[in-house]
Parts: sequence; structure tokens; C-alpha cells
Amino acid sequence: MNQYVLYNLTYLKFGITTNAYGFFDAKELKLSKKDFSNSDEIKKSLQLANGIGASIFYKIIPEHSDEIIFTDNELNGKYYYPLCDGIIHIKKLAKKNTAIFCNSADCPIVVIYHKYNLITGLIHSGWRGTQKEILPKAIKKIQKLNINLDDLIFFIWPGICGDCYNIGEEFNNIFPNKVINGKLNLKNIITEQLIYSSINELNIASVEYCSFHTAENGAFLFASYRRDSNGYRNAVFVV
Repeated sequence: MNQYVLYNLTYLKFGITTNAYGFFDAKELKLSKKDFSNSDEIKKSLQLANGIGASIFYKIIPEHSDEIIFTDNELNGKYYYPLCDGIIHIKKLAKKNTAIFCNSADCPIVVIYHKYNLITGLIHSGWRGTQKEILPKAIKKIQKLNINLDDLIFFIWPGICGDCYNIGEEFNNIFPNKVINGKLNLKNIITEQLIYSSINELNIASVEYCSFHTAENGAFLFASYRRDSNGYRNAVFVV
């Protein structure tokens, strides 16, 4: 089992750590409001940043909100842990090679990148964020930068797939006409939201992994809260 599922393009890298890399602990991430410089969380995140060639990283602390921020190119530290569910990075203004991370354990994470390397972004779009249309809101923020939407690529990283995502009857009201036999396919809903937001379907990509069931050589490839009910997470990244 490889430590990453990695896409290495000419001007950027993006991917997700697998269980072979080791787990990030969601409980430690909650300590980010305090000084946790000696925690395994920061050590693993710094290791990941170094491994993908980043000199600074932002790591999303998910709030299951529609809060989206921009990176601040004037900051001088090595890492930042903002409370939000989306980060957009304007690469042409960057003084340092900046990575964005977000832990994952069933919620889809969407990487945004620009064909000509102007911006990158990472959006955490679980069911609450999807209900709040966090991706269409991210697109509106990007449009204010006078960026052509046809130049954006959206890559949906593996969350729990539609066959494994069993949900309750209340979701019929949250996502009308989207629940089929007690199951919900968030990737399909996210794709529909992107298309409705004027993103060309050809610019939307994904991988056929599932955080809940995908295995390799008899071992699960990714962390899954719904499968294991623990705080273990993988990390999605873009740099």
C-alpha cells in the first residue's frame, strides 16, 4: 500500500494520505486553539508538508459550515489552523510554496485548481456543507477575482460512496428527491451543484474510491468514522 494517492502535475501536487502513511487524530486537531506544537498532529502535518515540498501550510479545522477564507501571504509562520470549511489560495501573490490540508474520514473534500496556476483551493463538503452549498459560494468568491470559470478544475476526493452511506428518514427533507432506498450519494449532489454554478462537466473529476469500503491487499485504504467510530483521519492536500 502506498502512503499517498498522488497526482503530480507540472505546477502542483494534490492527493490524499492513505492508512499506510499513519493517521491524523481528530481529537488533537481540536487542541489547535492552544499550543500543541509538540503533538503528533503537528509533527505529521509538518512531515507531510516537507514531503510534498511546501514551506508553509494551512490546515482546515472543519466546522461543517459554509465559511471560506483566503490565505494571507503576509503571515510569517510555518503553519496555520483556521476554523473554516474552505480555503482559497491566490498563488500569484504567494511568497512561499503554500499547501492546504484538510482531514478526511467520510466527508468529500474538493480540490480546486487553475489551468494556469493562478489559484488553488480546498473545500470540505460533508452533508451539512453540501446542504449549505459551500462550493457554489466558493465559486462566487473566485469569480470576484476575475477568474474565468472555464479555467478551473474541481477534483472530488473520496468520501463515503452512495452505496455505503446509509442515512435516516430526516434526510428526505434535507435533500429532497436525492435519497434512494435510504442512501445518499454526496458526490452526485456536489457534481450537480458545480454544474448549476456554470462549471463545465468536463472540468469535474473524481476517483472511484470509497472511504468506507475501498481496500487493498485485505486492508482498508482510508479512515472511516462510520466504519470504525474513532477519531482517525487521512489528510487531503494541495500545494
